[in-house]
Amino acid sequence: MEEKIFEVKGTTYKLTEIEEGSIYELKRQRKNGVFYKISRYNSKSMEEAIEYAKEYRIKKKVRTTKKEMKKNYKIIIPISYCSMYDLLYYKKPITYCTGIYGWYCDNYLINNNTLISTGYSPINGIKADYKKVKVYNDLAREIINDNKLTTEQKKKEIEMLLDKFVKEILK
Repeated sequence: MEEKIFEVKGTTYKLTEIEEGSIYELKRQRKNGVFYKISRYNSKSMEEAIEYAKEYRIKKKVRTTKKEMKKNYKIIIPISYCSMYDLLYYKKPITYCTGIYGWYCDNYLINNNTLISTGYSPINGIKADYKKVKVYNDLAREIINDNKLTTEQKKKEIEMLLDKFVKEILK
């Protein structure tokens, strides 16, 4: 059983091989030094497992306030929780907002001045029609479920679909 310890943005992680060359477990180190499990997944090699962990499993978001986000971004599109799950599948949130009731929203940077805020209490901004959101999210789901496309092709197509969605909302 092989183990590798690596660091990402000041946080220490441990990747442990559970089954030889196939199943890996990712753990994050707490401040007290104890590692706790984040996820378990299949991969061909330890190096591939570490790359996968860095790209998809280790998500570092910055906590911020709604006020700060409104000040820094001209265009904010609020979307209710999980309505755009598939359309934002390959995007990572850059920040999240919390308040007295806990988590409010995740914020995704689309371009230099456009932000999509999704959650139970997203940041107010330009309202998107629910039917348009559903249509675009369904199209993204079809792309994700298309087994004939590679991951890179899926990412490109969904990125183009997301750009098209934003342009349509801003009309």
